[in-house]
Amino acid sequence: MGAALEQAALGLEAGEVPIGAVVAADGEIVARSHWRASDGLLAHPELVALQQANRRAVTLVTTLEPCLLCMAAAMFQFAERVVYALESPTDGGTRIGDVWDPAAGSVAPYRFPAVEPRVRLEESALLVREFLERFPGSPFARWAETLV
Repeated sequence: MGAALEQAALGLEAGEVPIGAVVAADGEIVARSHWRASDGLLAHPELVALQQANRRAVTLVTTLEPCLLCMAAAMFQFAERVVYALESPTDGGTRIGDVWDPAAGSVAPYRFPAVEPRVRLEESALLVREFLERFPGSPFARWAETLV
């Protein structure tokens, strides 16, 4: 989570919502990303890092609960585990695992990864609060307020 928080801090310094993500495989960080709204609204740090990693059996670590898109990407990347700090009440996708029920006899190889929430939550919340103080006019400020 330390590396994900470092990525989030880089985003904050660039005036972005401080969301950072890393992907680990075989105990080593293989991809890093932070939020860059200028790259497009679908360039979520989790999704970018998963695309960069392009490996199976990975762990996704992010400062914000992945949305539905990013959770699906983690599943399609065969992530074994997802670790996150802040919950995202408006669009968090980890709760979908509570109802994930592949059809009986399904041959689809996808499964919902293990989820470890609220890891270093306060440090991530501090970055979001700092973002709100420094960039109150950001188009993402209202959404970011729901995170802390």
